[in-house]
Amino acid sequence: MLRVFLKKLLSVLGYNLVNTKLSEDSDDPFLVISRIFKSESIRTIIDGGASIGETSLRFLTLFPESKVYMFEPYSGFKQYLEEKESLYSNLIYEPCALSNCQSYKLLQINESKGTNSILHGDSNGKEIYGSQFKNVGEEKIKCITLDLWFNDKEINTIDILKLDVQGTEIDVLEGAKNLFSKNMIRSLIVEINFQECYEDQKSWVHLVNNLTNSRFHLFNLYNPYFYSGRLVQADAIFIHDLVLKSLNLRSEFHDYSKYLRK
Repeated sequence: MLRVFLKKLLSVLGYNLVNTKLSEDSDDPFLVISRIFKSESIRTIIDGGASIGETSLRFLTLFPESKVYMFEPYSGFKQYLEEKESLYSNLIYEPCALSNCQSYKLLQINESKGTNSILHGDSNGKEIYGSQFKNVGEEKIKCITLDLWFNDKEINTIDILKLDVQGTEIDVLEGAKNLFSKNMIRSLIVEINFQECYEDQKSWVHLVNNLTNSRFHLFNLYNPYFYSGRLVQADAIFIHDLVLKSLNLRSEFHDYSKYLRK
């Protein structure tokens, strides 16, 4: 009764009472996608832009029956990824970048290694991220397309394709045209840049249109980051039309809300 009274009182005052943990969980794309899919149904996960492998390890915790392929070209992260690979048989380190062709390219190394990219940072990115975007070097890296990589594996489908590739998302999608055309990718978690922070970075509109044309639906946005009132980036979940139609989402989410059920 006290909780109901407090909710009504706060509503009158213009506030909304929300459970903090529920709010945080519902804004976590990895936890959300684990609730969307049954754990045992997820077998193959691609972590494009794996950094030091913390997200890959999180995937393995949420989907213990899966294999997680960690694509990361930056040599500075090699030690961390090899260590995780040695500890967990279901984590596989792929020391290369996903792109639109099989080749070698130059990776721009920045002060904040999480902003490393094949693309150079532009003035807008430097304004938003400051010294994090300062270029401190470059290194030659190997690139491969997802289509070519997939052809050499005994894999039926990619259940989750996660991309955190700093402005080169469209290149990765172009390198997976065959997989998309055959509906062999079930869902994506993508870090979307709504502001162009890199030179020659393609617009987020291009990214969303590309996925929409491949029959993917934008499920929701998570972890938004703002600068001077502008939405800079957010994580997004996309789910293929055929998969979305088969899901019972009402059992996991409150009606007319983004919040997960307990």
